[in-house]
Amino acid sequence: MQKDSSSVAVINKKISIRYKEKDYKAVIFWGEKLLRDSVQPLSAVGPYIHLAYSYLNTNKIEKSLNLCNWMNENNLSSETITYCQALCYSRQQNYTKSNELLNECIDLNIQKEAQIYFRAKADNYALMKNYTTAVREMDTSYYIFHDPIDLYLAGKVYDDQNNKAKASVYYKKYLSENKKPASPLEVKLENYMKEYLKPR
Repeated sequence: MQKDSSSVAVINKKISIRYKEKDYKAVIFWGEKLLRDSVQPLSAVGPYIHLAYSYLNTNKIEKSLNLCNWMNENNLSSETITYCQALCYSRQQNYTKSNELLNECIDLNIQKEAQIYFRAKADNYALMKNYTTAVREMDTSYYIFHDPIDLYLAGKVYDDQNNKAKASVYYKKYLSENKKPASPLEVKLENYMKEYLKPR
């Protein structure tokens, strides 16, 4: 720093060190210098993220949000930035917006293949005659992925056990969630459930 206080690489390193030491005032000082010098975001992604969180940690919420928005506009959106925005909105008591952003973070962390694994586990539990746990696996999958087919599969577990009351709960929920069948299979399932739910 004594030799060249304008070096972006040196400033970036200084910000990183100061952030680890929770010296948010120094992070803000040097981060804002990068902003004033119009250092391109790609050259300072880490420091700008540290700056956004330093604003947040010193209760400069609007500044943190503005910086996050600026990074998004420069195609630097990431889970870390989205999480920072979520925390900012929570501090502003805008919990609905905060939760929307937290859901985005969750979506970035959960792989779609996990849905297949939940269903495979449910099949195993059903074959073991542990029907309650089988349905619980389907419930978990639905809770995470919001795929109505999981409601049908949970209902089918009860259907196969001739538990019409519990099967009907899941089939009704499926029909209310999946109003427009997207495939011939879904049409077939819908017809089956509607017929099943008819009073006898």
